[in-house]
Amino acid sequence: MDRLVVGVSGSVAVLNLPSYLATLRAELAREVRVIMTPSAARMLPPSTVALICDGVFLDQEPTLEKRPGHIELARWCEMFVVLPATANVIGQAANGLGSTLLTITILASPKPVVFYPNVNDVMWGKAAAQRNV
Repeated sequence: MDRLVVGVSGSVAVLNLPSYLATLRAELAREVRVIMTPSAARMLPPSTVALICDGVFLDQEPTLEKRPGHIELARWCEMFVVLPATANVIGQAANGLGSTLLTITILASPKPVVFYPNVNDVMWGKAAAQRNV
């Protein structure tokens, strides 16, 4: 595979992202782009992530600079994963809500999106969380 988009949501597991990205680049995809939610970007600096991928995309105010938007990112990738996936992002995706660049890109994706949940046991056991999965 050549092109992978990795969605990153704000879970403590985001601290493992650099090693995940290094492995994904070495073993799965030639080019990796990352979409970070605002909470993920507060936990792990996007400048650090940018060192080990081919582009980091964040929720930003509109500018004159042309950057790929949600449609372009969704169409560009051959595979789309969300790692780590919080209960919030899973719930938004399951219910068709797009409040961040990540969730609107998930909604715009013509391909299946693979979620790697990072949810504590109590939250995981809730009927609402299971319904969303």
